[in-house]
Amino acid sequence: MKPRVIHLEAGMQLDDRYRLERPLGNGSMAEVWAARDLGAEGQPAVAIKVVAELLAPSQQARLRFEREVRATSAVKHPNVVALVAHGEVEDGRPYLVMELVSGQSLADYLKDRDELLGASSAVAVGRQILDGLEAAHALGIIHRDLKPANIFLADRPGGKRQVKILDFGVALVLDLVESPEARLTRTGTILGSPRYMPFELARGATEVDPRSDLFGVGATLYHALTGHAPFTGKAIGEVMVKIMRHEIPPLAAERDDLPPALVAVVDRALAHLPEARYASAAEMREALVAALPA
Repeated sequence: MKPRVIHLEAGMQLDDRYRLERPLGNGSMAEVWAARDLGAEGQPAVAIKVVAELLAPSQQARLRFEREVRATSAVKHPNVVALVAHGEVEDGRPYLVMELVSGQSLADYLKDRDELLGASSAVAVGRQILDGLEAAHALGIIHRDLKPANIFLADRPGGKRQVKILDFGVALVLDLVESPEARLTRTGTILGSPRYMPFELARGATEVDPRSDLFGVGATLYHALTGHAPFTGKAIGEVMVKIMRHEIPPLAAERDDLPPALVAVVDRALAHLPEARYASAAEMREALVAALPA
């Protein structure tokens, strides 16, 4: 008999260490809670993401998950929301413990302001995303789900905001799913819309390299500059067809006020095949910074 999912509520403790305080969000993939780390000095606030459904991973998949979580925890960079620990709820669901930051996602920022980013703002955001990715890629960590909702604009003293990449650890949960078919299905349910997905992930590739993340950077900047994702459609099947055919409305046709060099950077990042994209985050960052007129 399948175990019953335990209902999470304020005051509950996970592993006798993390006390849940208030819910921050609830989606098809996970519940997110603000919590206190009772085992750390000062009992700092943390964010805890608990997988929404029970999984039945193989022992091999679980060991890989443990190994990759440890590797991801080693990514220490100001432009990455830190993954600090992980554990399991009593019903067996894995959870991830991350630093808690205040602010809003890039997706919410664009929605609230109802305006597009200008060239200089897009370059500033993109540069910080690429800085964080460079640190992660150096450790062999690939995000696999970059999009405006996973780019966080954290509040800083003086009213400034710092870009932080969210949810590196969430992609690791996919490794608890045994089959590529199930993993692809869960890409739609766990990680959300495929509207920012590169071709290789859409066709079910399980081994990807940094160039898949660079597509995500291009897709994020494309949305910030146009107001919509590269791939659109009312149904997932329609979106998947567009991904396979690489049907992206030209950025230059939607924004004729942008520097041609910036358009060229985004276009290259969104190339259909990985080999046509930038080879590294550092290479793309250099091209992005150089795209603005002196």
